[in-house]
Amino acid sequence: MGWFGAAIHRKEDPAFLRGEGRYIDDIALPAMLHAAFVRSPYAHAKVGRIDKAAALAVPGVHAVLTFADLPESVQRQTLPLLVPNPALKQPFMPYALVKDEACYVGEPVACVVAESRYIAEDAAQLVEVDYEPLPAVSDCRAALDEHAATAHADSDSNVAARFLVRVGESDRAFAGAKHVFREKIYQHRGGPFFIECRGAVASHEAATDTLTLYVSSQGSHRLKRCMLEMFDVGDNAVRVVTPDVGGGFGPKGSFYPEYVNVSVAAKALNRPVKWIEDRRENFLTTHQERDQFWDVEIAVDSDAKILGVRGQLIHETGAYVPWGIVLPWITATTVPGPYVIPNFKLEVLSVFTNKIQTTPVRGAGRPEAVVTMERLMDRVARELGLDRAEVRRRNFIRPEQMPYKVGIIFRDGRPVTYDSGDYPACQAGALDAADYAGFPRRQHEARARGRYLGIGISNAVEGTGLGPYESATVRVATNGRIVVYTGATPQGQAHKTTLAQIVADQLGVEPGEIDVVTGDTASVSLGIGTFAARTAVNAGSSVHVAAGEVAAKAKKFAVGMMECMEEDLELADGYVRLRGEHDVRKSLREIAVQAVGMPGFSMAGGPPPGLEHTAHFTPEQSTYANGTHVAEVDVDIETGAVRIVRFTVAHDCGRVINPLVVDGQVIGGVAHGIGNALYERMVYDDNAQPVSTNFGEYLLPLATDVPRVDLVHFETPSPLNPLGIKGAGEGGTIPAIAAIISAVENALEPFGVTIAEAPITPQRIVELLGEHALGRTR
Repeated sequence: MGWFGAAIHRKEDPAFLRGEGRYIDDIALPAMLHAAFVRSPYAHAKVGRIDKAAALAVPGVHAVLTFADLPESVQRQTLPLLVPNPALKQPFMPYALVKDEACYVGEPVACVVAESRYIAEDAAQLVEVDYEPLPAVSDCRAALDEHAATAHADSDSNVAARFLVRVGESDRAFAGAKHVFREKIYQHRGGPFFIECRGAVASHEAATDTLTLYVSSQGSHRLKRCMLEMFDVGDNAVRVVTPDVGGGFGPKGSFYPEYVNVSVAAKALNRPVKWIEDRRENFLTTHQERDQFWDVEIAVDSDAKILGVRGQLIHETGAYVPWGIVLPWITATTVPGPYVIPNFKLEVLSVFTNKIQTTPVRGAGRPEAVVTMERLMDRVARELGLDRAEVRRRNFIRPEQMPYKVGIIFRDGRPVTYDSGDYPACQAGALDAADYAGFPRRQHEARARGRYLGIGISNAVEGTGLGPYESATVRVATNGRIVVYTGATPQGQAHKTTLAQIVADQLGVEPGEIDVVTGDTASVSLGIGTFAARTAVNAGSSVHVAAGEVAAKAKKFAVGMMECMEEDLELADGYVRLRGEHDVRKSLREIAVQAVGMPGFSMAGGPPPGLEHTAHFTPEQSTYANGTHVAEVDVDIETGAVRIVRFTVAHDCGRVINPLVVDGQVIGGVAHGIGNALYERMVYDDNAQPVSTNFGEYLLPLATDVPRVDLVHFETPSPLNPLGIKGAGEGGTIPAIAAIISAVENALEPFGVTIAEAPITPQRIVELLGEHALGRTR
């Protein structure tokens, strides 16, 4: 059978189901010590004298590190800025420990290392720090006032970056438009909140002066490059290994100060050091996403055809900019979505506050852009008295327009050019599966019984398969085992299944006969990591190319061993064999032994040694997946509770490697989107102190909140890679928020309620209903 496209069960699952997963906290090394951190209780403060004498006196404490104790190479530089950009005018980045100014609650000031985490935590309480509180910046809009305090004491402005994304002549288009509608939209801050918090274990080998860092991450190679910079050592001096990861969602792809500190401590004490983030630290110090404030307008003609979109986005970056302006740039360039928008202008301001920095979380700015664009589309439909699906249909990019040049530049520096897709068919498929045509009857019947049903639609286009490359080595060992090594670093995406399926077709074996090794910088020299729905395209294509080369190489060696013509050979069942004469064959094991050669014997004139190949697929540009979500909700007008009664997704990620895996990714993404739409609010007070720091205050969706998701797959192959695939990891999240908000608004239509914010919590629904009722009585 062909394994590509087969819905086989995940290879990873049996070990997880037996409790045999190996996560970061499962790593226990001999003589291991444990770290805890002294963290700033202030959002903004000068840091003076640090007295660590009492902490050092605690039995079992081995060290208390402050900035002054760090190696010279670590002291002289901040953590690396991962993606510089000329538009970034103030590239503030943190030191491994606070040097003299803390800029958010939870920023690490000192690191305590002890025999146990309990001792380290107790000793951390005894470290005395002289703080001089400074005015804190909490609201990114207020931060733009000329009299506002600054998030960094030595700065005269809170603007990290200001840039313009534009195409066409939007002002001229608006001047001649039949209709212009304006929306102000607020999208609130939230976090990733994976099941497994962050963590790291550092181990130093004195004999070779090498460091191994085990870390729960999304990109071992990227973290290794950061470590090489921080410690100013050669490539052979650091190894980074990512074990099993219990969720990443983007922020585990970042480089954090804790990783540097446990490494410094491990080297100084010559003992392994472990740090595992607790849930409170997770709320305080793991990167989050948003706030965003939008002020946007849409211009349409008398037929509801879009003439232009323009406006301003104020994006909160938090205290530092580890990913530069990647997040607001992705947001800005996602706004046009699947629609023809001939004129577009968006001014973007990335603004500092004294909160933990915002970096990509699942969807990476795209859900916010989709909420904004889809709110505008709903506004057009409402104002012109048109069906919401019809307004979208009139404005879709048509399949015959592909490849479609949007006219703006994406985060990878390439023009946004949609490579393929059939957006009208995708929406039509979703509407049909959701019985959109039958909804008015369902809504009418529900209202007659005092229930308020609503339906919402959203469409999205997602840039996936981002470069620059991903690495893969396919090797047949001399014992016959086939191993794939890749820089991709999974957090639940089933790399060990899907990559094995790709290799299995090329080498004529079953996926179970293939081992896939991920996230170890000692196994493959180059890699980027798993984020931004890029692995299937990049690692998948690299594996495809590498396995194809290994297959070709196996045939070349077999020619000499079997004395036949190469074109007469095929690979099947673990052998290279003659077509039509299956007993004339050589096993891959025999060929692998031949390929490594024999001592003293020449291999000149034959294939290069080793039955292996390394490939680095380098895409020319992003591939663009797309999807349509339809949400049907039931809103309780007394309590504001929202029950999702039906959720439908039509999704196009090109050719599907494994439908079960894609279904899991999309459904998981929908669950994430439900949380973003209805529950998750990371609240800070006016002094930038976090208020929601546990799951009693910050709500996540329960299993009972997530409905059955009906999925419709469309497969429009991408012409940009040899497998015709696109990314699928974020497509379930990106349109979900907009669809749910639209549905809630539709349910509340009899009360005249409109929604211009996310999330829309029960409390907020009751407030909006009350505001409308109050307005009617005046």
